[in-house]
Parts: sequence; C-alpha cells; structure tokens
Amino acid sequence: MSESKRRLSVLWRFFTYIDPHYAKCEICKVKISHKTTMSNLKKHMERKHTLVDLQIYNRPLQELGRDINCSTSDLTSHCMDNNVNIVSLGEGTSEAASTSNIASTSEVGSTRNIVRPLKRSQLSLHTYVPKKMSATSKSNLDDNCRPFSMVEDKGFKDFVKMLNPAYSLPSRQSLSKTALPFAYEKCLNDMKSQIKENAVSTSINNQSFIAITAHYLDPDFKFISVLLECVPFEESHTSVNLSNKIQSVITDWELDNKIVLVVSDNAYNIKGAITILGLKHFGCFAHSLNLIVQDALKLSTISDIISIVKSIFCHFKRSSNASHELDKYQQNSGTVPKKIIQDIATRWNSTYYMLCRFIELENAIKATLAILDTNLPTLSPDQWKICKELCLVLKPFEEVTKTVSGENYISASMVIILYNGLKDVTEKMYNKNFDTHVTQVILELKNGLDKRFSNLENSNTLTICTFLDPRFKQFPLSESIAYQTK
Repeated sequence: MSESKRRLSVLWRFFTYIDPHYAKCEICKVKISHKTTMSNLKKHMERKHTLVDLQIYNRPLQELGRDINCSTSDLTSHCMDNNVNIVSLGEGTSEAASTSNIASTSEVGSTRNIVRPLKRSQLSLHTYVPKKMSATSKSNLDDNCRPFSMVEDKGFKDFVKMLNPAYSLPSRQSLSKTALPFAYEKCLNDMKSQIKENAVSTSINNQSFIAITAHYLDPDFKFISVLLECVPFEESHTSVNLSNKIQSVITDWELDNKIVLVVSDNAYNIKGAITILGLKHFGCFAHSLNLIVQDALKLSTISDIISIVKSIFCHFKRSSNASHELDKYQQNSGTVPKKIIQDIATRWNSTYYMLCRFIELENAIKATLAILDTNLPTLSPDQWKICKELCLVLKPFEEVTKTVSGENYISASMVIILYNGLKDVTEKMYNKNFDTHVTQVILELKNGLDKRFSNLENSNTLTICTFLDPRFKQFPLSESIAYQTK
C-alpha cells in the first residue's frame, strides 16, 4: 500500500508518523509498528482505547480526503515529502476542478497531483476532533462544564457563523463519542504517568458513593491533588467490600507500595477496610472536629434555638413575599441586601454561618416578621443573646476547620498546634461570663477535644511533620516528645 494512501486512514487522527516502520499513539505515547498494514494501529486502538469510537469517521473517501486530519500547512508538508505536485488554480480553471481540495484515489496513485483552490477555506472542526479542539471550544465545553447541546444552540451557532462563516461546528455526537473519550484517555494516561513517579497518600470519603483522591508532591515540590475515582457504591458497605473496591483502584492506577498514608473519616467500616489492606491510617482531623461541635450543639436548649432559626429562614426561603420584604427593609436601611443561609445537617459550620447571618439580619428580621401575618416562632431577648454568644464561641472552630481543609498545602504539621490553640481558647472562654447554656456548650467542646485528640502527640507522623516544619520545629511539642522526635 502506498504511503500516501495509508496516511489518509482515520487512524492517523490518533497516531503521529515517526518513520516507515513506527508510529506513536497520541493518547498513551506508545510506539507501534506499522510496517506493511494498519492492523497493528487498529488493534491497539481497539484493545487499549475502547472508549474512542472509530466508526464515527467511516465516511466516504471523498469526504475523508476533504476533511483530512491536518491543517493546510501540514498537508503541504506531507505533499512535499512525497513529491506530490500542488497546483494553484487560475481564473481559467474549471468550476468542477476548483471544488476539489484533493484529487481522486487514482490520481494520487498515478499523477500524484493535488489541486488546491486559491481561496483557502477553514477546515471543518470535525478534522480536529478528537486530535485537536479549538481553545475556545475546549474552554466552553471542558473547563466550564458546558453541555454538548451547546453546539446545537441557535444563538451559539449564529455567533460562531458571524466570527467565521466557513467554520463548521462539530455535532454533539462527535463530541460525546469521540472528543470526550479521547480527552479522558489522554488525561488518564497523563495522570498515571505523573503519579507513577511520586509517592501518594489517599483520602477516602464514603457516602452513597466512594471517592478516592491522591495527594502527592511533584518533582518541583508542588502539592498536587487528583481525584482518581468517584463512583456510586451499590454493594453493602462492609469493610471487605470497601477494601476490594479500594484495592481495585490502587491496582488500576499502579499505586502498590507507593501509598504512605490513608486519610478517611472515622467510620468503622472504612477503618476496617484500610486495616484489611495493611495500610497506615489516620482519621481526618476536620471530620473529628465536625463531630465534636455537632455533639455540643445537641444540648436541648441550643437545638431548640437552632430549630427556630431554621424555621424562620425556611419561611423566607419559601415565601417570595417575605423575602421581598426582607430585602426591602435592608435597602431602606442603606445596606446591600444579604441573602439567608440555611444549614446542612452533616456540616456544623453551615449552622455557624446560618447563625451569623441571622445575627447580621436581626433588625431586618424583627421588622419584617412584625408586618407579616405568620405563625412563626420568635426568639426571646435571652435567646438572641445566646445566638450571639454561640457565634463567638464557634468562630475559632470554624477558622481551624477552614485551615485544615485547604487543598493547596499540607496541613499535617499544623494539627498539633491547632489542637493546642483550640484547647487554650476553650479554657479561656469557659472562665468568661457567658450565658449558662453557652457555658455548657463550651464544656462539651472541651471534653470532646480531650476525648478525641488527647493522644495527638503520640502520633509519630504528626510529631515528625511538626518538627520538620521550619515554622514550628519543636516549640509546640512537650519536652519529652520533642526529645523522642529528634
């Protein structure tokens, strides 16, 4: 088979020609032999990259030639390499000839002439899918999570046509069946290549799905986080089933013997799964902190106040009239209207944000409820005072939660320092003249910190991290622990 014919194969959208014997896969970067036929290249795509749909390119030869997967400069270079003559059409050229960009198959084999019109038209975007996509299309569809149907929206099509009438958008089928699988395969292989060269710790969160994230330092000591898998977990949430799932992800990503530490919540089934795998485990500090605050807020008086606040905010959320009156009062007071914040049962800090916003809107809420005909419960002056004091008490816990939840830096070295800081703050607040019910909350927080974190300094991992952090070194550690760490 002649070289020019073989280079017209749709497979060349996924391979780069190296020499007459080898080609490189653009997805996984593997060199594949193609001495006499395209069979090896095709088999490689079918076995290794099953998500890429080759059938979408099974178009007539004339269309394939017209939409060859290269730019005009690439086509010119290819023709020069193969001694193919390029003919520019003058005014006397027939209309029939000027409609063809590439000669027929027989002409390529015999005369090897390619006719190119003087007026160059931009190739269809189909020629760049999946090998290339314009930066704008990729930004809109990939980075901004736009739906594929966007390419079929009349407004968007008219906008693209105005920018370049010769520019042809791909169909949503082309994007979903080819571009997306190609991008996924390429991203998957790129991340595997990066992770292979770095030590990895894995954190696991289990709800109605299982999510596994790898954290590692790249060669430039930049902290990287990669979501390896996030899928529904339909099996029974036993330790054995979870360990099997985690092991399959470890195997798929070739991470055996590269995991230093696994961080998860404190659920027994997750901890059991990690134990079965023989991996080192550390309970999430932020999750434990969340449990401490949630337990403290379960005191009957406090939970009753929170329920009243929630019911009032829910009314403003449901009623457009009430919401309008609330905004109107704020505008008349010369302030920018602030929206209500509702809490989430599993996140204590959302309750903190709700209470803070409730305090900010105190005057607006009181005035609005006074003119609305509702049967909503209201807070007494003492309950308003408790809300304000609760916000003061919970603020340090919210700041610590935000600090340890950051993804752009490693927080292990700060855990002992933050725990000691919270312990000192709660001790000082306990001795202040707060409302009796708020003082009881502080006591619950103190007990929770002691119960869950009293043995933090016994963790070699945390003490070593703290000791190696140039900001802290041995200062946060007790004298005996600092000596042992050295």
